[in-house]
Amino acid sequence: MGEQKKNQGDDDSERSLLVVLSKWVPDVLQPVHDSPEAGHLGVEKILERLRRRFYWPGQREYVADWCASCDDCAQRKISTKAPLQP
Repeated sequence: MGEQKKNQGDDDSERSLLVVLSKWVPDVLQPVHDSPEAGHLGVEKILERLRRRFYWPGQREYVADWCASCDDCAQRKISTKAPLQP
């Protein structure tokens, strides 16, 4: 992994986050993505869990790409667009 980074928590408390090296990102993300508590529930819920303990640059984009490539996530995603009319 990497060194620790201080981050401001929601309650103004300071906490340490583990900085994840790019080669370890899939190993950190997969268990969170697949977990019963947050698995396949979308980018925001997964980010919420990851950001409690981990940091890496481009975290949001990486998680969004990961979810976009997951068949289970695609099936659970609710469409926000109206169906096309003929």
